[in-house]
Amino acid sequence: MHLLAIIIINKPLAASLFLTRFIGFVRLAKARRPSRLKTPPRMEEAMRNTRYWLMGILLVVLGLVLLGCASSSTSLTPQVQGPQTTEQLLSAAGFKQIYPSTPAQKAKLSNMPQKQIFLISKGPKVYYVYADASGCGCLYAGNQQKYQNFMNLATQAQFAAERYQAAQMEAWDWGTWGPGWWGETGVME
Repeated sequence: MHLLAIIIINKPLAASLFLTRFIGFVRLAKARRPSRLKTPPRMEEAMRNTRYWLMGILLVVLGLVLLGCASSSTSLTPQVQGPQTTEQLLSAAGFKQIYPSTPAQKAKLSNMPQKQIFLISKGPKVYYVYADASGCGCLYAGNQQKYQNFMNLATQAQFAAERYQAAQMEAWDWGTWGPGWWGETGVME
């Protein structure tokens, strides 16, 4: 085997000639095989079908393994959204975005308290309004139910942000501070 490797490296022309003659010899030996050793055509077809089935199964299993690896790598990373803005929470709560269509409406929008929720009464109905003249140039309006949805979403977002911050603090290497500033027992003094 080592001799063949040396021949292939040192003399590629001689190696290719040797391989050509060797392959020709193998083909000749196969051609001289007696007919009684030949497999029946039905068996050959069955073997070929079996190979195709096995290749198909192998491809499906390989695909599933790759899919499993891809999904497990994404599930190991934390699924944390960035901090949500008030505008995103208002939209998610169902507040309607109203864009001013006249110059008078634009002037009224810019005179409203900006970036804060306030109440407006129109007859017996009460609306919660959030003006954003500098951002989207619109105002968000919703009823009591939409406001409750907003408050629930805001509370959930705050809890999620606090949990994320706590997880980051746990992952932080507190050992670099040494035992001095919180005491030997690990309790702040």
